[in-house]
Amino acid sequence: MKITAANRKTWEDLYQAATVFSDLAPWEWMYDSDIFGVEDPVSGEIGWCCIMGAAGQVFALGCYPGEEGYHSYARLVANAGENLSETDELALGLDQKILKVEFVDRNEVDKTDRAVFKSLGLKFRGHNQWVQARDMSPGYLPHYMTDRQAAFMTHCLQQAIEVAKRFREDEETLKDTKGRMLVRTPSGQNGNLTWKDSNLPEPEWEEPPMREVNSFLVNRAKKELKREKAAICFSLDYMPSPILEGPEETRPFFSKIAMWIAYGSSFILGFKLFTPKEFDREFEPAFFEQLHEIEIIPEQLVVNSGLAYDAVEPITQALGIELIFEPDLDEFNEVREGMMGRFMM
Repeated sequence: MKITAANRKTWEDLYQAATVFSDLAPWEWMYDSDIFGVEDPVSGEIGWCCIMGAAGQVFALGCYPGEEGYHSYARLVANAGENLSETDELALGLDQKILKVEFVDRNEVDKTDRAVFKSLGLKFRGHNQWVQARDMSPGYLPHYMTDRQAAFMTHCLQQAIEVAKRFREDEETLKDTKGRMLVRTPSGQNGNLTWKDSNLPEPEWEEPPMREVNSFLVNRAKKELKREKAAICFSLDYMPSPILEGPEETRPFFSKIAMWIAYGSSFILGFKLFTPKEFDREFEPAFFEQLHEIEIIPEQLVVNSGLAYDAVEPITQALGIELIFEPDLDEFNEVREGMMGRFMM
């Protein structure tokens, strides 16, 4: 994130819009459940925006881009107030896909932010006045926005100002008589846009269909492994500290750690770390590889979290393994403490 002659106006526009938005303080009459859309003039993708700050903790405009972004917002709403495990609480936060312009204290911005402020001649003073623009992608540490993201968030801020003013006068602004959601859509060239109201049905959010398991891996396991009346514990967690570099990764990320544990003894049968890009591709083969290492198909698999449950459910169904959710099992707590301590040293 560096100011150049080519991107200077992009960032000037972002901070100007952010300052006007902050001065308006729309969180005084809007909640983060008051969601509306802004269409990206370049891609046509809709960013689903919400105004944060009514609770007096985080003051920001959040934009959840596209279907993936909206689904991450919907998962947060669906799990609000639920009694989640520590693992699932962490996963819920880390799995968000959101662009966020937040208003923070001076000690919360870093030297890169300050260099940008200096380059643009910007000065902020006071509590929750410093502008922090970040891209949050699933599994990654919040990162600086690209120029492209900053340009889109400028539009989102400008349209949020317009929507918030209208909402203050009429709370029915965000939905039409058919219950469709307000989406602000642009026309014209990017340098001279005009915006109008459109309305779309609320994006449907459903649990994704269960993925199909690799039939070769399933058939091989059934042929080569014996079934035993035994239970194995399986945990899947996000590591609590980010890793700064790794294969295929260009920004700090949080690894997922999978652990196979002997039921009743807390003995670790195996473990494997996955980067965000590796997990979808490599988890399933790694799980079957571990079964071949222990040379059995167990009767039961006991898991520590919803994160683990979702990851292994297709495999357990394909192999006829009973899947048990028991996050408070002593084996999980003991192993997690020891393993996390080892990796945090």
